[in-house]
Amino acid sequence: MGITASGIGSGLDINSLVAQLVKAESRPMALLQGQQKSIKAKISSYGQVSSALASFQTATRTLGTASQPGSSGSIDAAALKTAVTGFAKAWNDLRSTVATQTAFNDVTRIGAALHGDAGPSSLLSQLRSTMAGAVATAGSLDTLSDLGISFLKDGSMSITDSKLQAAIDTVPADVSALLGGATGFTTRLGTQLTQMLSDTGIINLRTEGLTTSLRNLSRRESAMQDRLEALETRYRAQFTRLDAALSRMQSTSNWLGQQLSALGNQNK
Repeated sequence: MGITASGIGSGLDINSLVAQLVKAESRPMALLQGQQKSIKAKISSYGQVSSALASFQTATRTLGTASQPGSSGSIDAAALKTAVTGFAKAWNDLRSTVATQTAFNDVTRIGAALHGDAGPSSLLSQLRSTMAGAVATAGSLDTLSDLGISFLKDGSMSITDSKLQAAIDTVPADVSALLGGATGFTTRLGTQLTQMLSDTGIINLRTEGLTTSLRNLSRRESAMQDRLEALETRYRAQFTRLDAALSRMQSTSNWLGQQLSALGNQNK
């Protein structure tokens, strides 16, 4: 930052003095950079939540398609079971991602990037509420648990294969209505997920807000950097002038010392 020079006459350490003064003035810059780092981490975390949510959306669509009869007029049981497994995995991955990005470490006392942000958790709550509901038009089946799709205490999804297979074997039409159709679970979830991932969804709105804040901080950092560079130039000029003045004073002092010494020798 600027041209460096040591005191050439007085021995004044200009570089060290300027560096210390600029360092003291740079403390707000360090705080600003810390804020930028935090915001970048939040944007990255929201990106991971968005990706996991998009994967759950894909799994939901796949499940909806697999739940409907094929060209043969019947459900492909193997394809449906694979889709249910993928659906459960995508949900558990989404839940794990949110938990990781909002966690708080009790040992280090440090929270993850989105700790304290209720947004990601609210997304899970909304989806979970939809999946906990009932479908009135699915005959003998009302809820996902009737298919063996249930939630454990920690919020993860579990599948009971025997229950799912029994429903496919005995009431395939009801399975199709429960999962697909106009009011089935995958249709309801699809509508929710499309909104959540849209431009007006919470993820995009939070990300846009964070991006705006980051741009503002970047502008402040640039202005502060210019100020520090100007400050360094000013300090260096001031100390260079001081060094020259001290050098002149030293020269005058040496000259006076020589004159007094000469006078002393004359009087001996």
